[in-house]
Amino acid sequence: MDGSAPGSDAGNSVLEAVLTAYRRVLDDPDVALDDDFFELGGDSFQAMDIIAALEETTGKRLSPGVIFAFPTATELAKAIMKAADASS
Repeated sequence: MDGSAPGSDAGNSVLEAVLTAYRRVLDDPDVALDDDFFELGGDSFQAMDIIAALEETTGKRLSPGVIFAFPTATELAKAIMKAADASS
């Protein structure tokens, strides 16, 4: 496993940030890593709140569509880390 994947320190940090954002925005402390944001009732406005929170937390500019393509916390964290690796 490379240093950017969830499971590494950086990956765990991003994964925790995504999960925290999901739980806060959805007002549900039981959101799990592989729960689909939209299946839990998330909408496009809440998705933008998550993107904004993650941009602030990670310092990375994120495409607004990333959460639509990667709707689980695990998938989104991997996508963020992959994008971070590509930009470095």
